[in-house]
Amino acid sequence: MEQDQIKNVELRQQNILDNIQDSTYMARTVYKEMDRDGDTKKDVIIQRRIYTKNHGKRYEEYLNIIINGKQLSKEEMEKKAKI
Repeated sequence: MEQDQIKNVELRQQNILDNIQDSTYMARTVYKEMDRDGDTKKDVIIQRRIYTKNHGKRYEEYLNIIINGKQLSKEEMEKKAKI
């Protein structure tokens, strides 16, 4: 029963991928780097809009980057996005 449900989800996802040519979606990435004591050494939150066309071309627009609680400026975000 559970295997059937998993297979149905996989088939549905593949159908979506096969039939959608272009898509736009939002993504949020949270990255935490810890030190040996388990304290947060680096805390990064990235919000971006992702555009795809024909599954081969992809463009990401960075909307917000926060590093250790500090909001990056547009210029700083552009530099980070190029890395």
